[in-house]
Amino acid sequence: MSTSSKDGFKINGRFVGFILASFVMAFGSFAWFSSEARASGWTKLYTEEGGRTPFDFNQTATRGQKFSSSGFDALRVAAPSWGNNIGNLTLSLYAWNTDYATTTSQAPIARKTFVDYVDNAWLELEFPMQPQGQYLWELSNPTEWVGVYAYDRKPGDTSVSFADGATAPVQGYNYQAEAGFASGGWKALYEASGVRGRSAMGLTPEGNILSRGEKFYGSNFDTLRVRVSNYEQLNRDITLKLYAWNANYGASVAGQPIASKTFDDLPSDDDWIELNFARQQPGDYLWVLEDPSGHVGVWTYTESGHGAQAFVNGSTQGFGLGAGFDYISETYAYAAVAPGTAEAPIGPATLKAGETVEYYSGAPNAADNNQAYLFDWGDGTTSLSSTVKPMNGGDTYRKGRSSHSWSEPGSYSVKVRAYDQDGNPSSNWSAPLQVTVTGASANNVINGVQVYASSSASDSAHAAAKALDDNPSTYWSSKLSSYNGFREEHLAVDLGAIYTVDRLALTPRTGGQGFPRSLTLSYSTDGQIWHDVPIHREAIVPNPGNSDFALETGGLAARYFKITANRLGTDGQGRYAFQLAELQAFGKAGTRFHTSRGGAFDADWSNLYTVYGLAQNELTPEGNRWLNGPGGILGIGPTEWQLWSAQKLSWTKETKLKNELYQQMLDVPMDADGFVWAHTFGQKHLDLSKHYSNNPLYIMGVHRLYMWTRDDAMLNDPLPPLPYGNAPAYPQGVTTLLEKTRKAMDFILTEQQGDQGLLVIGDPDNNGTANAHASNYWDNYPMGYKSAYENVLFYGAVQAMAELEDAVGSPVKAGQLRGLLPNIKEAFNETFWDDQTGRYIGSIDINGVERDYGFTFLNAMAVRYGLADGAQADSIYEWLDGERIIPGETSTGADIYDWVWAPRANTVAIESKQPYWWYSYNGAISVAPGGSATYGNHLENGGAIFYTSYDDMMGRLKSGGGADSAFARMEQILAEFRLDELRRDPANNVGAPWTIGIVGEYPESGIVPLVMADGFLGITAKPDGLHIRPNLPTELDNAGLRDVVYAGQTYHIQGSRSAVVASTTTLPDGTVEIVVPNGSEYVVPAPVNTP
Repeated sequence: MSTSSKDGFKINGRFVGFILASFVMAFGSFAWFSSEARASGWTKLYTEEGGRTPFDFNQTATRGQKFSSSGFDALRVAAPSWGNNIGNLTLSLYAWNTDYATTTSQAPIARKTFVDYVDNAWLELEFPMQPQGQYLWELSNPTEWVGVYAYDRKPGDTSVSFADGATAPVQGYNYQAEAGFASGGWKALYEASGVRGRSAMGLTPEGNILSRGEKFYGSNFDTLRVRVSNYEQLNRDITLKLYAWNANYGASVAGQPIASKTFDDLPSDDDWIELNFARQQPGDYLWVLEDPSGHVGVWTYTESGHGAQAFVNGSTQGFGLGAGFDYISETYAYAAVAPGTAEAPIGPATLKAGETVEYYSGAPNAADNNQAYLFDWGDGTTSLSSTVKPMNGGDTYRKGRSSHSWSEPGSYSVKVRAYDQDGNPSSNWSAPLQVTVTGASANNVINGVQVYASSSASDSAHAAAKALDDNPSTYWSSKLSSYNGFREEHLAVDLGAIYTVDRLALTPRTGGQGFPRSLTLSYSTDGQIWHDVPIHREAIVPNPGNSDFALETGGLAARYFKITANRLGTDGQGRYAFQLAELQAFGKAGTRFHTSRGGAFDADWSNLYTVYGLAQNELTPEGNRWLNGPGGILGIGPTEWQLWSAQKLSWTKETKLKNELYQQMLDVPMDADGFVWAHTFGQKHLDLSKHYSNNPLYIMGVHRLYMWTRDDAMLNDPLPPLPYGNAPAYPQGVTTLLEKTRKAMDFILTEQQGDQGLLVIGDPDNNGTANAHASNYWDNYPMGYKSAYENVLFYGAVQAMAELEDAVGSPVKAGQLRGLLPNIKEAFNETFWDDQTGRYIGSIDINGVERDYGFTFLNAMAVRYGLADGAQADSIYEWLDGERIIPGETSTGADIYDWVWAPRANTVAIESKQPYWWYSYNGAISVAPGGSATYGNHLENGGAIFYTSYDDMMGRLKSGGGADSAFARMEQILAEFRLDELRRDPANNVGAPWTIGIVGEYPESGIVPLVMADGFLGITAKPDGLHIRPNLPTELDNAGLRDVVYAGQTYHIQGSRSAVVASTTTLPDGTVEIVVPNGSEYVVPAPVNTP
């Protein structure tokens, strides 16, 4: 679903924007925007008053704004397309003349039509530098559902907003537009419009064409490339020159060229040739192709609207030139404003040799450009973070991150330098952080690495093996080229077996010769299917000079790695190539999740957790893994996600992340009656609906985190002040997290009648009718009044609260809670079990109307939590597996698992019953015919969400199919993961990206691989200790999980069919290895210092 909340933020997918994960949580002050326009780089033509509001073009033909500016050569306007990525808008810039009508009747300074642009994109226009004056930009010719963003107007603002040429009713708003100076990246000197063709040089039917060229405006650029053709003939040469423009063509070419290069024997029919030179100041320039040898061509567009001027033989006339004729050429420019100086690195100042630790740093950027951070670790190694948004205004949580491990004890000076997204560095390095490394040397280099494949070699003396010969004086070189740096070259290596890899270290030639300017790192478990590592996909790389350049891999399990140079560096003679002196890999044998299958199977299972559990290698544009990104993400702050976050983190070594989760639990407010808010800054989900799943999920999240850490202070320390100033005071008597959790339970038992055995939602807004609000995570289903989903969680929360009471020495309270469980189970089955369909219904509204749409996720949950008996569990899975057909349903048989990696959310189309039982966000997400959420087009109506496979498999373990049935599902999931890491987000019938939920705002995807721990190994943290009871599928002789942390101690845990009795072994590093026979139970005792 995709709509906009009242403050204009995008709600993409299910619950997006997330009020942006709250919420900066423990990451600094909360600030969406800075309050003032910036004076350089991109300058705002608006003020950020109030929330951002989208204005569409449904009843409007044009929107625009009059403004004053000077010295700008670019304009950009923020434009939504409401999730569809479909629709067109034309952006024009005019010099203001008297009034709106007069202004728009004259020729524009620049104009461009944006076709099917990406939702929430900046529509950017470039043109020659404009002098001081008044201007008007206009958006026109809209198609489909498109719009423009705006903010409230600040008093005293002199710009004028227009809609259809009139100032009312939009004069109270400023559209979100910015004027720019010297923005970075590739700048096309043409528009891809009209016919793409070749214009010949040399002897042609039109005459002897000796030169072709183009006058253009450029700023801060150091590279020019032109698209040429050899007409598929050998021995075709051409010379490319760049001049500063001087009055006219003749005077310009009479001067000394800025740069000149002859390209001998052009390589192909359609390729770039590239010219490099010192960075140029803003101004007009001329490039010229001349001295063709044989039949040579340059590629063109016939209807380009760009302001460049094409020449042939020094003239703008004749030889087929037209008004819209432009050659295909581009410059690479850098932003006029460099990043600010980075803050000193943030991270541990002392650690042990071999310990991998994460460090952070941030910097402002007045041009508001995204930027990466180069960390110099003080040991001859550097590494680069992925790009993140700059740390402007109050956005102090936006920091780049990078990890490192020192192999030798000593003192190291760590510093950071910021680079913008185009490779423009800050003027200075940060202040250093002194890091002291102790302990014995710990060199976890992987030996025996061999060449797997390489794209080319310049000659036998520089074969790929030279990069793996432990001799930095030799090097591998790809094929040398004098034409351009955009021919990709690669080197792939074979580690010899599957390893858990922390990083690759690339040693460049002296001075960084031949080191890529942009690279991509890929990995493979089998040498056949390759996956890019997101943080290293087409990364702009500063020249490392004589330092090793480390590529973090975040514990990926792999046998093969491939480094692809997307943009080549140059050698000492200016030739383009990928050159590398040495490559080393660091890590340890084996995988985190392991089975008797071994190899790629174990690697895929481990990587499923790496991608979606810890999200270590994922892009984090907001600056940390708690905020939304395009792939796997660690988690988000709202209450409904805290149990999932605890499942993902509580058993790991990630102490920092566990502390941040704990902070989220502290920061969420609570009403006087005990209702837990949706997030730190709001009571309602998306400020629209109260979700009554919050309380049970909060209780289970606290229980999970505490039971694993056994940190008594977590429950008993005084609660800190809430970060939200308008939050209500804590209820009477609530001064610790334990008391807060008890109060959350009290709300369920008293306010929601849970002490009678059934949770009842009395809120009239959530009464379960077709017009009601949603009450839980599944926020298009208006479950309410008597909701099976909340009651499943209620049962789990009572179990969790009873265990917490046991753990803190309150057996009476624990006993009272346990005494409720039989009543809850009985009431649940009496209320929600349907004998006719052999499954649970979803909800009963306040009028007694039952709602059943074949909710697969709900039925699996009920089995997993223990509410179903054996016969009910078998009935449910016979239905899900297609062994039992329920007549008249939309999806039956094998179609229920048509997505393969998870069942459809529901098997009965919502639109099959009227009135539609569907919370549509004011019609934005409609199940009506032709709507954007009809069956199969929305993740809550025939689509699927990945996390439900965890409940599905955990439920199967309690059904007659047992571990074998659960393992068969896991095999299918891993087979799909191997194909593309499940990085899937297809558009639906209207182009909206909400058909399925795996990547992006679905951090809960990361619980799926944990069926290993919670299911097949039966690892459960209870009041008396860590219980291990393996339940292995028939196909596995053993299975295990490494680096499990319980109460501060690290364990390797394995279930084995061959073991006769449980055994423990303490390894040299202090890790305790536990092997437990399949079907038996072993308990690691809880610490004795409980409250």
